Amino acid sequence: MTHEKQKGLFKCWTDERVGIALLTEVNLQWSAVPRGHKWFDWVKSFTNQGHFSSVSYYEHQEFPTPSAHQWGGCSVTLLHKVALRAKSGGKDETGLGRFSWINIRGRDIRQQQSQTDGPPAGPLDLVVVSAYRLNTCQTPGKFDNQSSSRSELIVLVKWDLDR
Repeated sequence: MTHEKQKGLFKCWTDERVGIALLTEVNLQWSAVPRGHKWFDWVKSFTNQGHFSSVSYYEHQEFPTPSAHQWGGCSVTLLHKVALRAKSGGKDETGLGRFSWINIRGRDIRQQQSQTDGPPAGPLDLVVVSAYRLNTCQTPGKFDNQSSSRSELIVLVKWDLDR
């Protein structure tokens, strides 16, 4: 069962035919969220055409709050046919929840024998990263009790140089 906020989000994704969704300021400690209400459960209830997600959150909080609320966090979600091309995914290994990523399998690029410049032959993968960074450009005193962040979208193209 999804909440109203997720229903609106998923409706937007359906209407706009979204294949890659990046979220920051998720504000949940996913390990403390009850079974059936985790991000993967919500996305699974939204689509039966395939999905692949990578989520990141701050993992060093010893005692989760009763509501599982926590500042920060981010996720990358692939939907529908794009999800079928997911190769791997991961998150910030420090447990700070600053970024999550997914490697999307690209199509093979075959170079002609006479061509020497350009990308190497082999699959051209796309790495999509959702990153969270605190906003350091705050007006002093104005947001003392609020979390202010900046979302960053990073897209990397990766060539398999071993081919």
